[in-house]
Amino acid sequence: MLTGWLRVILPIIAFYLIWRFVSGVIEGATGRSKVAKPKGVSLVQDPVCGMFVVRSRAVTIKREGTVKYFCSDQCRRKYLDR
Repeated sequence: MLTGWLRVILPIIAFYLIWRFVSGVIEGATGRSKVAKPKGVSLVQDPVCGMFVVRSRAVTIKREGTVKYFCSDQCRRKYLDR
């Protein structure tokens, strides 16, 4: 009785494992992934306290052609007081 179930289940498991392996090789060779890559968020580092901030939410100043990013008005004030 047990060997009857094994004759059914083992080929199914073997087929599934081979299928996964082959599809992984094909995916790696073509560079195409079925999984969507997550989009990253651009971070900048505050020059005063070292905290990383999302660029779109940072407090900024433009000096000498470069933009400086800060986590808060307090850090921006400290930078300007130097």
